[in-house]
Amino acid sequence: MFTAWPEDDIELALAWQREKRLTCDGCGHPRDESTDPKNARTYQAEEVTCYACASIEYRQHAMQQEAADDSEALAGRRVYTTKGERRGRPQSRSKAGR
Repeated sequence: MFTAWPEDDIELALAWQREKRLTCDGCGHPRDESTDPKNARTYQAEEVTCYACASIEYRQHAMQQEAADDSEALAGRRVYTTKGERRGRPQSRSKAGR
């Protein structure tokens, strides 16, 4: 698979794989630090809301409710977000754009 890649790209891909193995899948912190017992009380969790993720979750929930009786209705369907005008509220334009 890698043989057709330029040498620099192969090295970058292998370095990325090594880094990925050393990183916790859940929090993204280095495993050697985040699993060290001496760091047990050094991390603080913060709650944030990703509104793009929230919009996907809301739409997926609505789709599941709409398709409750049809198990195949959602097969292959995906939900993506775009950033644009909010429904009923156009984005404000700058003076230069008017």
